Amino acid sequence: QMAGARQILQKRIAELEEQIEGKQARVESFRAQLKSTVDEKAGLNKLLKAGLTTKPRILELDRSASDLQGLIDENLGAIAGSRQTKAELESQIAQLTNERRAKLSAMLIETQANLADLVPKMFAAQAMMNRAEVRAPYDGQVMDLTVFSTGAIVAPGQTILDIVPTRNS
Repeated sequence: QMAGARQILQKRIAELEEQIEGKQARVESFRAQLKSTVDEKAGLNKLLKAGLTTKPRILELDRSASDLQGLIDENLGAIAGSRQTKAELESQIAQLTNERRAKLSAMLIETQANLADLVPKMFAAQAMMNRAEVRAPYDGQVMDLTVFSTGAIVAPGQTILDIVPTRNS
């Protein structure tokens, strides 16, 4: 679930980065147009002084320059907003990672506590099993078996069978 959420956030970040690149390219284009408009206006101002052009043409270039500056500012604002959103998404990814680490840490602590509880029980069960199991001191043939039921209680030192050693022993 976390991996899916993380992928979605990373995809949105990649989309924002592409949008930022596109808007930056538009800003550069508008800046180039603005420079051209300003240069054209400077040339027309010289012609206006010489009486070779009209004032409305210069005012039209002023309006174009203002429009271009507005588009530049609008795109710069959109870039800043996209960067802010990107930072928020990166923060969400970091938060998801921290939550996952905290959850795994809690699970590890719980598992270690369960293990610490089970290990002594395992050793106690092993010791009880070792006491319940009867082992012969050497290999041989069983003779004179005196206890026939499984789980019967045998007194300490009580003879429960005799063993005749095999030739190899």
